Amino acid sequence: MEFLNIIVTGTGNSGKTTLINTVSEIPIMDLSDSFKSKDVRQNVELGRVQISGDTFLYLIGTPTDDKYHIFWDRASNDLVGFIFVVSTSKDSVEETKKAIKTLEDVENVPFIVVANGLQEKKDIEKMRKALDLKKDRDLVSVDLRNKEKVNKVLTSLISMTLAKDTKKTA
Repeated sequence: MEFLNIIVTGTGNSGKTTLINTVSEIPIMDLSDSFKSKDVRQNVELGRVQISGDTFLYLIGTPTDDKYHIFWDRASNDLVGFIFVVSTSKDSVEETKKAIKTLEDVENVPFIVVANGLQEKKDIEKMRKALDLKKDRDLVSVDLRNKEKVNKVLTSLISMTLAKDTKKTA
């Protein structure tokens, strides 16, 4: 069996749980108790998708806050990448921007930013600017309740990781 991890991160109420719940083949598991701390105030969640006969993709939902980066470290084995879920609230945008910067400063890990609740192309471009997101970084607007669209995001992230791995070995 092979187990792969995707970190689904975002601020409170950004849509992390909805994204995971939409595609998970198991009931979402709350991992917060596994890492009891007075600083842990939001849930850390786990969902799972079987992507082939013996390959499973674990979706680990964490807040973007620095104190949750321990989950990022623990999931780094077999890490496919990150999905940053951002809502239109100013706090969500600022916290997500900070988390993306932290990730980019540490290493070049594949990630996709999913804007929850944006419909218009001009709004997506405003979000890109607000996040200070480079043009080569993926920013997509997705209805997080739509399984087909969420699966497309997962597939895109896996493809990005495979392309990156291919470049390393070439």
